[in-house]
Amino acid sequence: MQDMETQHAVARRLRLFSSFENLGEDARRAVVAAGEVRDVDSGESICLLGERDEHVHYLLEGMVRLEMADGSTRDLHAGDGPARQALDEPGYKLASIVATHPSRVFRIDPASLPGTPAPGTVTPAPATSFTETFSGQQLAALVGALRSEHQGLAGVASPPAAIAAEGGVGERTVSGVELDLPDLESTRGPQPVSRDELDSPPPAPQGDALASLTRAFEADLRRVVDALRAEERTRAQFKLKAYADKLKLQAEEQLKAKARAMRARYEQANAAREADIRKRYEQLLDLANRLTRQKAEINQARQQIEDKLKRAESLHRELAELGGVVSGHLEQIDEMLPADDGELERDLGVRDMLRDVVPAGEAPAAPHDDGSAPAAGF
Repeated sequence: MQDMETQHAVARRLRLFSSFENLGEDARRAVVAAGEVRDVDSGESICLLGERDEHVHYLLEGMVRLEMADGSTRDLHAGDGPARQALDEPGYKLASIVATHPSRVFRIDPASLPGTPAPGTVTPAPATSFTETFSGQQLAALVGALRSEHQGLAGVASPPAAIAAEGGVGERTVSGVELDLPDLESTRGPQPVSRDELDSPPPAPQGDALASLTRAFEADLRRVVDALRAEERTRAQFKLKAYADKLKLQAEEQLKAKARAMRARYEQANAAREADIRKRYEQLLDLANRLTRQKAEINQARQQIEDKLKRAESLHRELAELGGVVSGHLEQIDEMLPADDGELERDLGVRDMLRDVVPAGEAPAAPHDDGSAPAAGF
């Protein structure tokens, strides 16, 4: 828990960053309360290249070095122009940040900033409130495309069809060759004549009983030998076919296991990246929705300003007309008044004197041409 003094100091320091310079003191304190202040020593890493972290870092004090993937480096000191921005972006880090001097950094998740709506909670403004301009029409088309594509992102992405076709693995064997063996008997050529048959003596005369018995024995012996050969061939074919079926099953199981392993590796490698892309897409959609609302508010403010300008112009015309009338009246008053102030004073003095001298009921005599009063009694 950060003490109040540290929070006040960090809140004052945040005024130097462009992301917080327009915030009030209370809003900056809320930002500090939502983040974390870290003190790092020289040589200590703040974040690593390729690391996935949703937080961003701001350099409050000290000096850090950015080590890019291509081997280039960049040193930033607190207070420099580039250091008035965040040192990194949320997500996968594009550079390693190492403190070259004892430094203090402010670490915060942009999603936890006060006033930041949760992803998917911002709804767009009605299209009729901001589509009267060309830019508003383009913004409405962009929001519609983002919404339709975002709705199409349902579920985890499927692996390639060649990997996912696990059910079809059993249809083929290694290298796609069927292991069905042909009948060995059908491929056997004509049987050669045995040596015994070639060496056997010609048939003896019918009267010789011993020769007849010998021929009968030989015939029985040949039948027995042929039966043994046929049985041996059948047994060999059965064993060979059973062995081939066993090899086929083993090959199928191995291919299925490989397919499952490849699918698991694919999902594991892409699940985090897909979740990150999905989150960025939701943030982009929320930003587009906020833009529509800001566009609608700008249009409303512009309409109000135009109405005020029209009312001001009408008031200006009325004031101009009133000024003309007043000027006319003033001119008439100027024409009624004497041109010389001394003459006006003399006229007023003569009238006062006549009022004192002439009795009541008598008409006063007209003054002379030179402005002098007539003599009394004449």
